[in-house]
Amino acid sequence: MKRVGAALLVIVLQASASGRGSPDDPNTNSKIRQQAERYFDAIDRADVKVLDALLVEECLLFYPRGVVDTKATLLEALRKRNPADWSVPTNRTLDDVKVRCVGHTAVLTATLTTKRGDAPAVSNQRTLTWARQGDRWRLVHDQWALLGDAREAEFWSIYFRGNNQNFNRRPNALLAQAIEELQPGKALDVGVGEGRNAVFLAKRGWDVTGIDRAEGALAVARQHASDQGVKITPILQTAEEFDWGRERWDLVALLYVPAVRGNVAKVRESLKPSGRVVVEAFLKPQGSAKRGTEYEPGELRRLFEEGFEILRYEETEGTADYGQTKTQLVRLVGSRTKPQAPSRR
Repeated sequence: MKRVGAALLVIVLQASASGRGSPDDPNTNSKIRQQAERYFDAIDRADVKVLDALLVEECLLFYPRGVVDTKATLLEALRKRNPADWSVPTNRTLDDVKVRCVGHTAVLTATLTTKRGDAPAVSNQRTLTWARQGDRWRLVHDQWALLGDAREAEFWSIYFRGNNQNFNRRPNALLAQAIEELQPGKALDVGVGEGRNAVFLAKRGWDVTGIDRAEGALAVARQHASDQGVKITPILQTAEEFDWGRERWDLVALLYVPAVRGNVAKVRESLKPSGRVVVEAFLKPQGSAKRGTEYEPGELRRLFEEGFEILRYEETEGTADYGQTKTQLVRLVGSRTKPQAPSRR
């Protein structure tokens, strides 16, 4: 399904750029913008009835960091939304709106800015692909793009508040399996988020440090740890800013974070000999653009070839922690090999 949505978007954009085709209705641009406004308003108000009519059955919604919704999972999440945990924006604007049409398909791009109460306004780039069915336009594809690191941190600060987010609130299953026979030690959770994995480790005796760029997420993690009666050390830094240290950790968890490719050397140097690294991410669909939390077949294994013994590696279908849908995943558990002593001559 993801490949179909991406292919459709590429075809439409290429055809639009070449200037071929235009809808017969001269008011198409206005209609598409009106439909986009209806869509965003329905999301804000959790109006399942309106969304059901606006979205095609195969609609896909791509959020930051590889989170994906289908029409079915979106409507289910909105039905479960607790009004007390969500406020309708006090203001919402669409800026830099562009509509490109080819026959019975239209693509709208815009910067969506929303503001809720006294919280800072949040902006993101949106690409909506619409298909004309009879006399109405229905949404096929919604793609988010965050605007800068600060915006991404702001997004995740909001995302981890409340009880209605579409992600796994239980500890990551791969992590739980990877530590079954390990003695607790010092653990680093990169991209700790709301702390589900950090708290899980702390309850089993680990001394856990969690880093994240989103202060709101760390606030939730602190509260989660307090509620469970354990201590964790949350640090507001990116993986690039953080001092990983040398032979400092017995365990490093990298679960659905884009901080792997550029930090493999830091992971290796910061792990104690025989220390474990646990990675879970998305496997890149064939023909799609690669995102930060997606890996080509075999890529993750190659990244950890030097200085690690691969204890577990699999590319398989599973339920993603983010998105809660069946998709292609890649999982790796590695153990840092002992550095070789220099030979004497």
